[in-house]
Amino acid sequence: LKWGLYSVYWVNEEGLSSSALRFEALQKIAKVEIISDKTEVFSDGVDKVNFTVVAKDYANSEMKNIEGKVFWGSKQLEDKSFSSKSNAFYLFKGVVNGVESETVGIKFIPKAASVELSASKNEILSDGKDSAEIIVKILDTNGNTMLGTRKLYMNDEIYNGTQFTSTKNGKYIFRAESEGFTSNEI
Repeated sequence: LKWGLYSVYWVNEEGLSSSALRFEALQKIAKVEIISDKTEVFSDGVDKVNFTVVAKDYANSEMKNIEGKVFWGSKQLEDKSFSSKSNAFYLFKGVVNGVESETVGIKFIPKAASVELSASKNEILSDGKDSAEIIVKILDTNGNTMLGTRKLYMNDEIYNGTQFTSTKNGKYIFRAESEGFTSNEI
């Protein structure tokens, strides 16, 4: 029986019929799916994840003209999208006519906003023993230190390591690059 509006009546052998009995067969939801356009989102309060909620019948066909809702915990997301400034893992579910989807998890990750460079000291003896630690900090949009790939340069050449020592007198200029940002020079 397909969903729709039906009329049923009885006809006997003499052709007499009963009154029509009208009923509506409703399409039953077998499962609800929630689909996200991303699995990772920058936690900058601007980048966002968008959701689509799909209801399927027992033939696994998508049901048309059925409006789904998206929830984060007990809070309904009116526009079916979500953004955050917190680095966290959030769970969402879709709901159609009381039928819930499996949850989908979205990871909010920091977005680099700047790179800062500092040193444990500004001068060292050129004896090959005295050293300074070069410190590279990648900061996210909230000012928190975050992990990320970086390149450290000394006098415009790649420098490997974080300890600097020298046996030659001179001025050495360091800078760092990460996530498209360039640090201050020291």
